Amino acid sequence: MAVHISGYFDLFNFKDGPDSLQELKSLFAETSLFQYGGERVLGVDALLAYHQDLLSGWATSALAWNMTSHGEGGFTAEWSQTYTSAGGRPGSRSGTAAGRFAPDGSIAEFYTFLEHDSQDMGRVLLGRHLDVWWARDDADKRLELMKGVYADDVSFADPAASVRGHAELNSLISRTPVITNYRVVRYHVTFDHLLYRWDTNFADGTRFGGWEYLRFRGDLIDSVAVWTDAQYTGIS
Repeated sequence: MAVHISGYFDLFNFKDGPDSLQELKSLFAETSLFQYGGERVLGVDALLAYHQDLLSGWATSALAWNMTSHGEGGFTAEWSQTYTSAGGRPGSRSGTAAGRFAPDGSIAEFYTFLEHDSQDMGRVLLGRHLDVWWARDDADKRLELMKGVYADDVSFADPAASVRGHAELNSLISRTPVITNYRVVRYHVTFDHLLYRWDTNFADGTRFGGWEYLRFRGDLIDSVAVWTDAQYTGIS
């Protein structure tokens, strides 16, 4: 099973653009769930397309990783990456990863958490924000996680709801549908603002998109506003 993790991270080591990514299909289960910096894709074909987009942003890349725990059911790891962007700018990223294996040893779930990017800390904060929304198993744990992401008086507004503070936002997240695919299409960031375009679909196949605005207060988010392409009333 560890060979699947090693095979995945090895794809991030290249000197003249990424190699073929077809090997991903032998590492991941057919219906695998993959998450990177808050973005999510479901299924090995969507995973392949996602990585083609992700790795095309780097001309060179070198990644080192270390397994921090490993068992029959899953793993955790730490990773660090140095890269040259497609535009020629050097940079570095680092974070952690966790996952779960399928019965045949392939990767069924893979979660990559982005903790640092020397070129774009705004994207790191966006990833932390989205990671909170995907933490659905334990509301108390999610509430604790929110303390390192949102200001105490954070405000959130979308076409269906408006809340303020950690407790209200935590309750709102518990009532939102589970999203299986969520892509950050493009984004614009300044010193304390970030606006990004997103596209998503739910488990029933419903697709829609929109824009989301984040305002930063230091390393915390103090305001979130969401606009959808169509009025969304999925929160009951």
